[in-house]
Formats: sequence, C-alpha cells, structure tokens
Amino acid sequence: MAKVYFVYIKVNGKFLKIELIKIMKYQVPYFGELDLEQLEDYYEIEIEILGNNIQLDLNFDNAKVEMNKLHLICENLKNLDKLNNQNKIEIRSDFKKNGEVTHYIDNALESLNLKEQNDIINNISKSKSDEGFLSKTTLILRDLFVSKQSSKNTFLEAIKLKRIGFYPDVENAGIVSDYTLSREHLDELVVVFRKLDGTFDGISIES
Repeated sequence: MAKVYFVYIKVNGKFLKIELIKIMKYQVPYFGELDLEQLEDYYEIEIEILGNNIQLDLNFDNAKVEMNKLHLICENLKNLDKLNNQNKIEIRSDFKKNGEVTHYIDNALESLNLKEQNDIINNISKSKSDEGFLSKTTLILRDLFVSKQSSKNTFLEAIKLKRIGFYPDVENAGIVSDYTLSREHLDELVVVFRKLDGTFDGISIES
C-alpha cells in the first residue's frame, strides 16, 4: 500500500508537478504486511523448516527502515535453505580450523552424559536433511563413543538451526543465526553473523 503526493517545483520560471509515492505497508515473507508508518521494534514468528522448528525475528532500533535493507531481509527470508547451507559451510570450516565450533563441541562432550549424547544423535534421524548427510551420519554412528574424533564429527553434523534474527540497523551483524546441539541440554549457542547482503562476518559461542 502506498500514498501518492504531489509537489510543485519551479524550473526556469515555470512550475512542474512532481508525483511522489510513499510506501506505507510492505509484504514480508512469513511476517505478512508490515505497517511502515507504525513500525514496531520487534516481530517474532516460529516456523518449521528442514524438519525443525525455528524462530524468526525482526529487530528495529528506529521507527523508520531503509527500503533497500527491508528488501534484503525479504530476499533472505525467501531463501532460508540457502542461508542455512551457507552457515553450515562456515561452521564446518571453523571446526576444521580448530576454532570456536571445536571448543563448543568439546565442551558439549564433556558436559553431557551418555544418555544426553544419545538423545542428540537420535534426533539426527528425525531431521529432513539430504540423503548424503544421513548416509554419512549413519556410517559415523557405528563407531560412536569408540573414537573421540568420530564423536566430534557426529556432533558437528548434529548442530541444528534454532533462530534467525534480522537487525537492519546493525551494520556488521544484520543477520544473526543461532545453532545448537540440544535445546534441552545445552545453554551455549553457535552464533553465525552476516551482513544483510549475506557477507559472512564471523562465528562466536554465546549463552
């Protein structure tokens, strides 16, 4: 929905009529129509994707939002599978470099008992992931808890998306994606940061 305004400007002694269009409402995937004239600071919704319930939220620090940023948010919302796959690539890369994700998994293996670890692994089969992922996981499961490294690899593949938050007013963390091994047993999260244009901007472990 938009409002049309007319303004008159004087050029070479003559008045020209200029039409201005002001967008009042904007359709956002999953969230529906946002009233840009009465923009709230927080919107939240829960959806099912990849066989997993995740939270989506929009966070506005200001009463107004730039249209190009809102457009980028919509493009990301239309391509959540792509965003998740890109994040998983960065998570695996960080793990291979013995980075934050490696420490996260080490802490999980130390803090979780055998039953809790089994719960995490059993949940993998419930995920609607691609066949290659499931086949790889099945092979690792044969030696689970026999080899420490195979346990780490299994936990790496068990990390699931929990939440994606959008922050159009934050320059270097416009998209914040939270991942977890277990909603029930762990407080710490693997957090992937991206700019609104999708540029990767780092990984951290947060509670």
